Amino acid sequence: MPPTTAAPIERFFVGVLVVNGTSAGERLDPVVQTLNDRGYLDVRGVAGAVQAQETRIYYVDPYIAEAENVALDLGFDLDEIEILPISDAPPVPGIGVAKVIVYLGPGALPEPPPITEAPPADV
Repeated sequence: MPPTTAAPIERFFVGVLVVNGTSAGERLDPVVQTLNDRGYLDVRGVAGAVQAQETRIYYVDPYIAEAENVALDLGFDLDEIEILPISDAPPVPGIGVAKVIVYLGPGALPEPPPITEAPPADV
């Protein structure tokens, strides 16, 4: 695998808002917990005012890499989920400092990947 020059995503700096765009109330907590378990510290869940047809992820420019990382951390293949600019998002209350919005639609969510420890940095 060729080396990459991209810096790793600092999950604890990325605010994420999880929006339940369905009538199923139990969808928020597992997603919020999954993101917390993976190192996101500012994760909040709210009920959406607009029903979603499918799960989508929205980002504040220029946080597309962070949105892609959130998708991967939730178990999505980047070819299977739309990641769109926030200007395409339905109205969402309480965005605050969130840079990524996970707008949950109906249907099963993928199984998140196992949590792995980061390799120690070379000294």
